[in-house]
Parts: sequence; C-alpha cells; structure tokens
Amino acid sequence: MGKILYPKARIALYLSLAAILVMIINLYAISKTMLVIGLVLSFLLSILAVLSGIIYLKFIYKNEEKFRGDSMCWIAISLGTIALLSNLPFIITLFYAI
Repeated sequence: MGKILYPKARIALYLSLAAILVMIINLYAISKTMLVIGLVLSFLLSILAVLSGIIYLKFIYKNEEKFRGDSMCWIAISLGTIALLSNLPFIITLFYAI
C-alpha cells in the first residue's frame, strides 16, 4: 500500500510562496501605506506558513505509515523563515523613513 500525500501540506507551501511574492511586491511600493500593508501581510503570511508547516509536519510524522509530504513541509518552513527574515530590511527602512 502506497503512502498518499497529505493534502494540507500544499497549503503551507502556498502560504510561504505568497509571503515571498508579497515581499517582492513591497520592492515596488510607491507610498508608505502600501509598504506598511505589504509588510504586515508578508509578516503574517510567513508566520502562518512556518506554524502550519510545523503543525502539518508533526501530523505527518505521527502518521508516517499513511502520509507523505514531510519534505514539502520542510521547504515551506524554510521559505517562510526566509520571508520572515527578509522583512527586516523593510522594517528598518520604514523606521528610518518615519
């Protein structure tokens, strides 16, 4: 019997990719309001990606005879962490601009 991919593992990956996309869109922000909204959105998406990746990873490891997708969760955790740390230059720039 083959293992099936845990369906929610893709959600964490999509959240981390969305956080990176919003972070890239922040590079083209015209006003401070757009930058702040993009920062908050990217920050929340990256936190949500990391947390959901950890939760889904724990569930996959608990039911490893039935589900696979642990590498997808690790990729989502890594990309979410990168997006979270990549927000720091924007936050520093925002504080200097205020």
